[in-house]
Amino acid sequence: GSEYLPSPVASPVLNMDQPGQSAQPEVGAAGPKIPLEAIPARARAGPPRGPDIDFGEVEIIPPILDQGDVDELVGRYDIPPQFEARAARPGEYACRPPSEFVAIYKDQLVAGLRLPIPQFLYDILTFRGIRITQLVPNAIRSILGFFILCRALEIPYSLDLFRSFFQMKVSGPVHGWFYFARRSGGELPTRELFTQMPSSIKGWKAQFFFVKNTGFPPLTWREETQVSDPIPSPLPEAELDRLVSSEARLKVKEFNNAQLWSAGLIRAEVNDPAPDLRPLLPEELTARNFLASFPLFSLVGLV
Repeated sequence: GSEYLPSPVASPVLNMDQPGQSAQPEVGAAGPKIPLEAIPARARAGPPRGPDIDFGEVEIIPPILDQGDVDELVGRYDIPPQFEARAARPGEYACRPPSEFVAIYKDQLVAGLRLPIPQFLYDILTFRGIRITQLVPNAIRSILGFFILCRALEIPYSLDLFRSFFQMKVSGPVHGWFYFARRSGGELPTRELFTQMPSSIKGWKAQFFFVKNTGFPPLTWREETQVSDPIPSPLPEAELDRLVSSEARLKVKEFNNAQLWSAGLIRAEVNDPAPDLRPLLPEELTARNFLASFPLFSLVGLV
């Protein structure tokens, strides 16, 4: 069965029940920083066909990747064997994964997604009540780029700081996917943080495959055609001021493994503690040195 339960942002989120599926990350770090009451106690991964809900456009796009394509992605992006990556079969769709699996996209990997996911991405998915499948590739760029830039500038990252800069919106006229747009106008003082953000990505929606639902939040699905995303209160004003006053910007077209490793976003082993939680070494704490070792950064304002 299925039922609508309130999400942490008071939006209709469908939780897809299956007994025995852990509601906590099974890999790596210490669990969500989001209050546990924000995670519905009965949230579970969905069965192969799932409840009868409207998945929008996600349910009408057939897969185009075969197992050879998936194996190539596994090697290129170092997907650990525990995730048992496999191609979607005829009749399978990204929104209805097999039991204990979840769908991800090739272009999410190009954008910097690596498995297991870092804690701050887990927290965003949990807070928003969305599935990794529902993030467009540029949403991955916004999330990872924001974290990396904060870390390079020695600005403490927080979910509220991210929410102060970005609001979640539905991607396109048909619901199913979401992206994060920079807040602008009179709401808050923000600025452009990134360069080389792709303006259009062709054909990405059909390039999905399945991985084990390991280290992801419980599978949920948001159906809205519009999202209310108010500014967090209270604001992290000191961190926001520092981020706005800096002129550093990050190129986010594509992150490779070496760059993500230097940012602390790849684990040496799947069971290692999440590196985004570890303290940076003294030599890593100097923003200028960190940026200089990271060729995707603009050094404007930091030299």
